[in-house]
Amino acid sequence: MNFKDILGKYKKRIDDEIGLFLDKEKVDNGFLDRAIRDYIMDGGKRIRPIAMIAGFEALKGKEDKIVMPAIGIEFLHNSTLCHDDIMDEDIMRRNKNSCHKAFQNIFLEKFKEREYSGNIFSKESSRFGVSNAIIAGNIFNYFGYKCFSESGFDAEVKEKAIKRINEIMIGVNHGQELDLLYENKENITEKEYLDMISKKTALLLGGAFEIGAIFAETDKEKQDSFFNYGFNLGMGFQIIDDIMDVDEKMNKGHERGSDIKKGKRTIIVIKALEKCDKKEKGFVNKVLNDENCSDEEIKKVIDIFRQKGAIDYARGLASEKIECAKDVLIRIGNDLNREYVNFFESLADYFIERKI
Repeated sequence: MNFKDILGKYKKRIDDEIGLFLDKEKVDNGFLDRAIRDYIMDGGKRIRPIAMIAGFEALKGKEDKIVMPAIGIEFLHNSTLCHDDIMDEDIMRRNKNSCHKAFQNIFLEKFKEREYSGNIFSKESSRFGVSNAIIAGNIFNYFGYKCFSESGFDAEVKEKAIKRINEIMIGVNHGQELDLLYENKENITEKEYLDMISKKTALLLGGAFEIGAIFAETDKEKQDSFFNYGFNLGMGFQIIDDIMDVDEKMNKGHERGSDIKKGKRTIIVIKALEKCDKKEKGFVNKVLNDENCSDEEIKKVIDIFRQKGAIDYARGLASEKIECAKDVLIRIGNDLNREYVNFFESLADYFIERKI
């Protein structure tokens, strides 16, 4: 069985469990239940639950009870996505409507639009969409913890896992806070950027592997090793994600240059500005944060990124992080089933090639 088939098998196992869970946990009989189901079942790579299951099984062997907390981490991840898309004002996720946009469309199907002059919104459909997406994110959060607490593991093990996921989710929210803050700060350093993505992206992926090891009741050293493997994968993943925003050949699921319009201080922006002359720097900073900038201006900024070697630098940094993950595997590989070592190596390769 090739690597894609293995991933597909994991994904089906997770999707089936999510479907069963949602059948039992109906939110209501109306649009909210339908929208929540559509959102979480419509796409998604399931990398974090796959990480938890694989981390557990590499140490303990196959046990179906790990799937319940694994879907829990997927619910928690989707909770952050619902809220993240509101903060970034993104209307697309996975090439489909973001959660708040989907709810906005539901409103427009059912009711007549009403415009008004509010403190935050100017359209009733927007207020409805955002409000319900916040509710959906909160429900996903509740589902996540319910999956942890009601899984078939001993109470002491569940307590350790929940304590750790609490720490991680606080960190993820801090990372999102930094992301928003840095949109309005011009002189972001590489160190600040790496700190932000370590919290916003890498922490949850590393934690997924680590919590799999916690449920396997292995020693702290192995738990830390699994965390470090996943953490470095997450760092590489986010850097590649930043590259995808400016690469016309890669499909991110958003419009090209959306991060530029939002003023995101990615590693590409940081490295390019370090090498720009005064005129180039002024132009780049002008386009950043300008939601009304033209496609031609976006293209010119991306050309500057390329000319300054910033995109190549980012690719090199992503590769470096993936290699760090592989180094962890070398250190712990002898303690793991070779089948899982091969899986983890292939997963690292897929991350850097961004086939996943």
